Amino acid sequence: MQKNSLIQLASVCALATALPADTTLTVPSGTTADIDVALTITTFLGSDTESDSGEVAIDDSFMVVDPNPGNEPFTSLLITEHEINTSGANLDFCFYPFFGTCGLDLDVQVEQLDVQLINDLNVSVDADGNWFASVANYDIQMNLSYQASIIGSGTAEATASASVSVGGNIDVESGQLIVSQLDLATIDIEIDPASLPDGLDALRVVVDADFSDMIYSGNFNTCDLDGDGSVGGSDLTILLGEWGTCCIGDIDGSGNVDGADLTILLACWTG
Repeated sequence: MQKNSLIQLASVCALATALPADTTLTVPSGTTADIDVALTITTFLGSDTESDSGEVAIDDSFMVVDPNPGNEPFTSLLITEHEINTSGANLDFCFYPFFGTCGLDLDVQVEQLDVQLINDLNVSVDADGNWFASVANYDIQMNLSYQASIIGSGTAEATASASVSVGGNIDVESGQLIVSQLDLATIDIEIDPASLPDGLDALRVVVDADFSDMIYSGNFNTCDLDGDGSVGGSDLTILLGEWGTCCIGDIDGSGNVDGADLTILLACWTG
């Protein structure tokens, strides 16, 4: 390439908007998680709280992330999407115990428990790959079916938004970007009273889910600046457009887009 042509190309590139190289991470099918659920009910007998534990199936869970460019360990992580969909826990609750018997038995099936990130989440990553956000905004949907002595059977649904903490660990192994050790804070929601049967005046659900065994993974290439799955001309365009500055073209994490980054990109070239 002639020098003048390279300069002209760089000038054009400077006007281009660099898109983040998002990587979609998924969880293997068959993954499960343990949950502890505390129910607080209010009936004509008053209020009572009982807990039970169960296992839910992870029906679908994914995370779309944009890690900062540069060599590992990463220093920041942008999470643009995060969704966890679960189902299948069977729980049993004994309310108003009296002389070894239950005033009200409640069998609960968790038909659906979904959490979905509302806003982008930009977090710092420490030298060990750990990241944490004290406030993350999620939409929550929970559907329950239940059968109880005295009040009979029915279904209940809750949709809510909650601000909870979330954290985990990020790493790269054999070309795979890995997010593990997910820690999502306790979820506390109220069931809409209008969906409750006569005799059950209020139902509060507190869910403490252990997602630490979930492993998110996806293909990752620091040279794939536009995130299209290959390294080619569009990635070169982005890099040249940021020449002498920073941002996603800074593949080696030096703080400046320069010849070293160009060398790395050309070595990754797939066409």
